[in-house]
Amino acid sequence: MGLVVPAAPYGPASYYNYDRVAHNAFSGEAAGSTLPYGLSSWLDYQRVLEVTGLPIQFWRMLSGLAVTFFVVRGLDVFETIQKREVRTLQKERDHAQQAALDAQIAARQAAESWTEALVNISSRIAELEDVDRILLYIVESTRALFNADFMGLALVDGDTSLLELKYFAMAERVELVEIPTVIENPILLKVLAAKAAYNSKPSEPPLRLQGACIYNAQEPGSLTAVPLQMDSLPFGVMWAARFEHRTFSETDMIWLECLADQVVIAVKHGLMTSQIQSLSVIEERTRIGREMHDGLAQVLGYMNLQVQTLEAYLQQGKLDKLHVKLDQMRNAVNQAHADVREKILSLRTTLSNEKGLIPAVAEYLEEFGIQAQIVTHFHNGTEGDLKLASLAEVQLVCILQEALTNVRKHSQAENVSVAISRQEQGEDEFIQLVVVDDGEGFEEVAEKRSFGLSIMRERAQSFGGTLMVWSSTGEGTRVVCKIPCLRREGLKTSTIVEIDRS
Repeated sequence: MGLVVPAAPYGPASYYNYDRVAHNAFSGEAAGSTLPYGLSSWLDYQRVLEVTGLPIQFWRMLSGLAVTFFVVRGLDVFETIQKREVRTLQKERDHAQQAALDAQIAARQAAESWTEALVNISSRIAELEDVDRILLYIVESTRALFNADFMGLALVDGDTSLLELKYFAMAERVELVEIPTVIENPILLKVLAAKAAYNSKPSEPPLRLQGACIYNAQEPGSLTAVPLQMDSLPFGVMWAARFEHRTFSETDMIWLECLADQVVIAVKHGLMTSQIQSLSVIEERTRIGREMHDGLAQVLGYMNLQVQTLEAYLQQGKLDKLHVKLDQMRNAVNQAHADVREKILSLRTTLSNEKGLIPAVAEYLEEFGIQAQIVTHFHNGTEGDLKLASLAEVQLVCILQEALTNVRKHSQAENVSVAISRQEQGEDEFIQLVVVDDGEGFEEVAEKRSFGLSIMRERAQSFGGTLMVWSSTGEGTRVVCKIPCLRREGLKTSTIVEIDRS
């Protein structure tokens, strides 16, 4: 302190210049002590100069600089600590902002995924895809979006009124249940009976969740379920389950209810499609039956007149004319017989889930050749699913039947060739049917007045297709029909054409 603070009356040196009986506060020597190395000696200007060779002002300046340096360094330490705390707070704020941003991105991606799934489902429904395929897609997509371990869809059996599992999805396994599996879980049965959604809580007793994960040895730890209702009547339950005790959120419940609505819409569309198909089949059979009735009535009327003519020729003894008339009657009967057999063959072409369009066409063409005594050739240039709507398949078969009928009645052909191929035009895809015969042909001007060809064109245009006919006298006839495929790849139609051989 003596190096910094001047001498008397402020410095410590003045404390020892008075005759006092006191002790040095630093070294403890008494006042007036003459110890060779007492503190009071060092605080004397002359002593400092003798020992160090430098005046005390220098040491005072040096001490002041040292104190200033350490004070500044101390302030720097405080500033560094403050900056460190600011950086820590900044990092925490950035981390919180990043977490909020990540949460927003995740929520947006989840919403986009859900929206995309709903759009895909709606598109599949609009394109009349098979109901089973749609429901399997819904179950599989929901399980993936929920990150659930099990996703199930059960429907009420109309005969037993039992809730039976129909569709389920697990990791790497999505199936349509063929063998009836009755649901006995009390929660799912309560959801069906009460027509109310359910979401398990962490405190849910494990016994209540047992049996919700079919075909799994592990029992679920959390469960959410919604009822399926049509016209306020419950007809099934849709649920998701996780093995771990991680409950589903309220947002998950909302999305599950949205998908349940899509299930109801898909089922309704399936029922409507079945009704339309049934009506189409009934209408087609009615038309064929009416044609058979009209044809038979005309033949019978013709035969009645011819019998009367034969009787008159017999009475008049005109045997030559009698034989000519008998030949005409024989040809008419044979023609009527061929028409009836062909209509019966058309009636036996029914809708079924067991056969595809290609096998049905091949069998129909084979039987037609036997009945009409015409050599038939069939070429299939397609592979896999044709991706045609069910009703489009029906119309394609009807167009083929009408074309072959024209060949039998009018062409006098010995050979007929039928080819089915897949054609691409830009982004669109078509199924092309080509029927070619080696008959007499006709002038294309007369073709425009043909009622049968007009019906064929209407059938093709009803599904956005086209039908073209090329013919000339003596060179046969070529009929080309194009029907567009469904835009989605991998579609499977629920109703397929088949020939009933019974």
